[in-house]
Amino acid sequence: MKLAVVTGYVVCTVRHEGLAHDKLLMVEMLNARGEPDGQCAVAIDSIGAGCGEWVLLVSGSSARQAHAHGASPV
Repeated sequence: MKLAVVTGYVVCTVRHEGLAHDKLLMVEMLNARGEPDGQCAVAIDSIGAGCGEWVLLVSGSSARQAHAHGASPV
């Protein structure tokens, strides 16, 4: 898991059908002191996070299991 802060929303006109109803967020990774480390990523929002909020990111099989659609390209 990684700690990150939500910096914005991602808008796209074409999506994979497995992600059609998911909100995408732009996040910036945080270091152990809670300071931005300059690395950014796009994340699927499954809990309703907003700009400025801290979130935990998971990847791999943990992310697939947390996502409601088992066939999505997570």
